[in-house]
Amino acid sequence: MVSEEVRDQWDELTSIPLAGYDALDAKSIARNMTDRLAILAARKGTPKSHAGAGLQTMAMRGTAGSTTSAPAAKQPPNLKLPTQPAEWYPKD
Repeated sequence: MVSEEVRDQWDELTSIPLAGYDALDAKSIARNMTDRLAILAARKGTPKSHAGAGLQTMAMRGTAGSTTSAPAAKQPPNLKLPTQPAEWYPKD
């Protein structure tokens, strides 16, 4: 009555306290375990697995068909290049 993902994580799901189900009704238990799976996914910060989970979500720059190069990045005004310790203090 439950998905394969729920069966795989059954022991971990039973450690999540969640009331409001009938312990003698299989459908109620299945719904409760599905709710627990959603709670577990939210706690772990991982969405439920779906068909597009492994797909790339960011477009690549500079592909083989492109003839233009990316513009040079400007250095932020508050960032300085590293210096040697002898240059850290003013000279007297």
